[in-house]
Amino acid sequence: MKEELSSLMKSETLLNEMSDTLKNGTCNANKATIFVEKESFFYRAWKENAYHSVVPEKEKEFMSNIKRIIKLLKKT
Repeated sequence: MKEELSSLMKSETLLNEMSDTLKNGTCNANKATIFVEKESFFYRAWKENAYHSVVPEKEKEFMSNIKRIIKLLKKT
C-alpha cells in the first residue's frame, strides 16, 4: 500500500510539472496528451485497488489536476 501511495504522489508531482510547462507553452502537446492518458489510466487502476485507504480530498485534488491539464491541452 505504501508503494502505491508513493507512486500516486510521484504521479501527482509529474502532473503538476506538466501543468506548469503547458501554461508556459514549453511542452509538446502530443507528449502531454499521452502522459495524461497514461496517468489517468494508472489512477483508475490504483483507485480500484486502494480506494479505501486514501483520503477523498487527495483523490479530488488528483483528478482536478488531470482535468486542468486536459483543459490546457484543448487550448493548445
